[in-house]
Amino acid sequence: MRLKNPNAHRKSKLKSGGKRMVFILDAKSAAALKELSHKHKISMTKIIETMILEQKPFCQQNKWLLKTIALMQEHKNLYTSLNTTFSNLNQIARHLNIYALTGETINDALLAQTQAQVQHCAKQLELLKLLVLKNIILLSHKNKIQKKKQ
Repeated sequence: MRLKNPNAHRKSKLKSGGKRMVFILDAKSAAALKELSHKHKISMTKIIETMILEQKPFCQQNKWLLKTIALMQEHKNLYTSLNTTFSNLNQIARHLNIYALTGETINDALLAQTQAQVQHCAKQLELLKLLVLKNIILLSHKNKIQKKKQ
């Protein structure tokens, strides 16, 4: 779509004056617009004006999408953190297995670190549970809205 600088149109019948704009549409869009114009016996300009004025603002129209993206970003941060925690737990388990195979006594610091990592993991899993519930609520709300529209 090419948009020239809109100037007030001299021959406009509107009180506030019109703005002349030039649109370049592909053949399929132009044919659809022309068909709508003939079908409803309205000018193409009036159809475009009506479509623009009846359109919801983008931020309202896709509010659920923005919420979903924000939740996904929170999930991404949580998944990264959980991945780090599980990696740490894997390293601790490896050390515990080595101690068990060699018959050495287990270091108290290692046990304290294990306990801290498990507690951290439990907290993160609780956060993950809450985020998943938020997503489920958001998606179920979106589905209810779509069913009402149908």
